[in-house]
Amino acid sequence: MSMTDTLAKLPTTGEEIMDQPLERDPNVAISAIEEQECRELLSSTTVGRVAFVSRDGVQIIPVNYIVHDGGVIFCTSHAGILSQLAGGEPDVAFEVDYHGTTGPRGWSVLVKGSVAAMTPDQLVDRAEWPRLAPWAGGDRTLFLRLTPSVITGRRVSRPPTRPGARSADD
Repeated sequence: MSMTDTLAKLPTTGEEIMDQPLERDPNVAISAIEEQECRELLSSTTVGRVAFVSRDGVQIIPVNYIVHDGGVIFCTSHAGILSQLAGGEPDVAFEVDYHGTTGPRGWSVLVKGSVAAMTPDQLVDRAEWPRLAPWAGGDRTLFLRLTPSVITGRRVSRPPTRPGARSADD
């Protein structure tokens, strides 16, 4: 069969595509992560991505962060794109993930909530936040806090592709 014949048999409309059965690899395990474990995983790393819609469209910005008193805290410059969130933004997402270094496994945590600038009285503990020093450098003195309304996560894994191979995560 030629490539043209193969392509001609593929679904092309949204309706045709949605009617196709979902093919799942029986060796792949996808499972939900309970909220408490999501919170623990969120605290285990230092870089995530803030996602929001700005006047210029969808933005996904990497940030280093900490989890403090249940919120996700990150900083930016007063002129940075994230400063748009300082006045209060009710619909923001934050995502962190991890993938095994040698094996096909990983996890992802998604936090949805609102973001606003932190007040001076909320910054009292700031000296205890050494992990929050921004990688990007510069004057990043605008501290933003994402207050979660929803925290979800999922774990994905499958056996190693080589017989007898083990993941470094085992």
